[in-house]
Amino acid sequence: MDEKEIGLLVERCYPRIRRAAVLITGNASDAEDLAQETFLQAMRSWHRFDRRCRVETWLYAILVNLDRNRRRGYVRTWRRLVTWFARRDYREPLSPVKEIEIGERKESLWNDVSELPDPQRQAIVLRFAEGLSYEE
Repeated sequence: MDEKEIGLLVERCYPRIRRAAVLITGNASDAEDLAQETFLQAMRSWHRFDRRCRVETWLYAILVNLDRNRRRGYVRTWRRLVTWFARRDYREPLSPVKEIEIGERKESLWNDVSELPDPQRQAIVLRFAEGLSYEE
């Protein structure tokens, strides 16, 4: 794949991949990182793309796998933090800004989706937010 083809692929697919990443992560900053990493991973493994499916479907699969790996890392980190805080006898109150952010997120339909197990959440985002067919 040459530089021109890469540019065309990114131009055509990046907005949809990024939008799916925003809905999967619930965070624009994380979504931007995840979308960029999706394209980096795609370029590294382009030679393995067998063209039996649409390139968009392949990119969504990479996105979902990267998100799954990212969440596994978060779970490990979260467990370490919970253990660390459990050893301490204090809790800091949330800032007013953080309380507002939490409240706004809880009001969102996508918040409910974000609490689903990974496979269900990813399937809902790809089907209803991205318009993919059930087969894709």
